[in-house]
Parts: sequence; structure tokens; C-alpha cells
Amino acid sequence: MTSLPRLQLLRQESAAFSACLGHDLGASVPHCGEWTLRDLAEHTGRGNRWAAAAITGKRGDQGCR
Repeated sequence: MTSLPRLQLLRQESAAFSACLGHDLGASVPHCGEWTLRDLAEHTGRGNRWAAAAITGKRGDQGCR
């Protein structure tokens, strides 16, 4: 898969997740233990911020934390 289809998929999935955030943030997330939608959104947001910082800083040496 080239970069363009991956970027399109990322945009599509991000839009779908974003649409969920307009609903009950206290709702449980079935496959995430006791997490709520808010917990999942916060977790995803932290990961996205980390990735954005790694990309904009052109740092390929940042491991997962």
C-alpha cells in the first residue's frame, strides 16, 4: 500500500471516530475493558499528539512510551 491510500484511510477512520464524539462520552467501549468513550478519545488524542510531534520535529528516534 502506498502512502496515499493509507492517508485516505486515516482520514476516513478519523472522521468516523470524530463523529462518535458528538454522542455520550460516558458510554462504555465494549472491547476496551472499563474504558468510556472519553477515555478512548483522550488516549487516542495523546497518541496523535505524540505522532504529530515526532513528524513535525522530524524525529525518527522516538520510541513508544
